[in-house]
Amino acid sequence: MKTLIFAIVDEGKAERLMDVAKAAGSPGGTILTGQGSGASGLLSLLGLTNFHREILLTIVDDSIKDRVWEAMRTCRIRKLLLTAMPLRSNEGGTKSIESTLSMICVICPSGYGWDVLHAARKAGVGGGTIVEGRGTANPDDIAFHGSYLVPEKEVLFMIAENEVVDAAIRSMAKIPGLASPGNGIVFTIPLERFKRVVRKDGRHPE
Repeated sequence: MKTLIFAIVDEGKAERLMDVAKAAGSPGGTILTGQGSGASGLLSLLGLTNFHREILLTIVDDSIKDRVWEAMRTCRIRKLLLTAMPLRSNEGGTKSIESTLSMICVICPSGYGWDVLHAARKAGVGGGTIVEGRGTANPDDIAFHGSYLVPEKEVLFMIAENEVVDAAIRSMAKIPGLASPGNGIVFTIPLERFKRVVRKDGRHPE
């Protein structure tokens, strides 16, 4: 089995973090760029309000996930959000995950991202990251739960306690323009691990 390790860092730091992960055994990854908005509270990153960020995605075998996680966690990067999500195959059934946190992922038309984030924060979500994306909407393309990724989309990543997830989804669904079929996708992923790192002096965490 494999695990997806997902990291959010300040702009210009993802390549360095990827080098650390590869040195620990990661085969490589993908770097996305986006914007973030944090708020005070349990699940926000202090000092990251309205900053440009980079998002690093790397998939590793479970046999080395602990080594890669620890290498990334202790990387000398001042501000870092790090999560791990198991990727389970359908062979042999699925394994339930005991977790109190979920990642809320939203795909919406360009221009709605900040409205979606504001609605989620009103329901108790601490903050999130917005990524600009492009897709296709040809009739022959594969749809994701009935909705196509079309040009000028925004993708949001938010981490929330499970108890506020349903309220956040209901709040986001009330946004004008997103109620029509195909105008928005939201799905959640249980988090196996979660770590916030905010260093004042760049030293390794204890």
